[in-house]
Amino acid sequence: MISYNHIGIGVKSMNNYDELLNYFNAILNFGSFSAASDQLFISQSYLSKVILKAEKELGATLLDRSHHPITLTYAGEKFMSGLETIAFERRNLYQEVHDIANNKNGHISLGINQSIASVYLPEILPIFHEKNPRIHITLSESPSAALEGQLLHQDLDFQIRMLPIYTNKIQFEHLKYEPIYLILAKNSPYFNLNKSKINILEDNFECLKHQDFISLYSGSGFSRLLETFLNRQEIDLNTVLKVKSIQTAATLAYKGLASTFIPESFLNKDFDPTLCNIYKISPNVLKMNVVLASLKDRKFTHEMELFQKSVLRSFSIYK
Repeated sequence: MISYNHIGIGVKSMNNYDELLNYFNAILNFGSFSAASDQLFISQSYLSKVILKAEKELGATLLDRSHHPITLTYAGEKFMSGLETIAFERRNLYQEVHDIANNKNGHISLGINQSIASVYLPEILPIFHEKNPRIHITLSESPSAALEGQLLHQDLDFQIRMLPIYTNKIQFEHLKYEPIYLILAKNSPYFNLNKSKINILEDNFECLKHQDFISLYSGSGFSRLLETFLNRQEIDLNTVLKVKSIQTAATLAYKGLASTFIPESFLNKDFDPTLCNIYKISPNVLKMNVVLASLKDRKFTHEMELFQKSVLRSFSIYK
């Protein structure tokens, strides 16, 4: 049951949606403007003015005044349904904020590179949510460079990412090392038909030179890692296609379109040896280091401490 008595606090201090919803409910419950205005402790002329103003702004008649008692038009039904939805969402929002302020609910904002989200989040979020169901997580999936900026501005609490990190304002905890593999496509002069064995590539990277490659757009953690490695090896790739996702690059390379690098998480050991060869890059030369990054010198909330401990525990088997 909706209470109408609080309407008399004055229209300027109220939310217009709440005001309209209360006014519509009163008119429909009591059947007329006069009866509704009596219950609302406002004048009938003021109530009519508010409703007419809403109808003018919307360009639609909301109440069928020819009926007694007054009913909603079809447009009025849609409008009132929307007002009720807004009121419901607003109450939920206020309750969430109130709970957070009173430590009933907590909040964690987490950023992760979109390419590795599907690999690492299942290892982290279900376990954390099961033990901490009242802590809400806001997730941002973007390239590492964009997430790094959010972390530095404290728009994120944590970022799951790959090294390298070039700023000294960010600290990190190691989560997992992953070997890197080269998918060598069939159009490479170094391709060996029907070679299904995965060999280790130690230090001879001649096969990378002047090859057609599928590369990731700059800004991702994996592309940063590869750029550092290739610069050190003085190798320029012939990029024929740029994609956003490691999975997309891997799928196309497995089909023989062009060569690419992938972390072990994207390795398909049942690859077709008529379309590509696969080499494991020696971890002494190149490997992916996945870390949990946070802003240095930032004081952790209780929720942040719980999240960090949970993530580190989830990946302790890899250390």
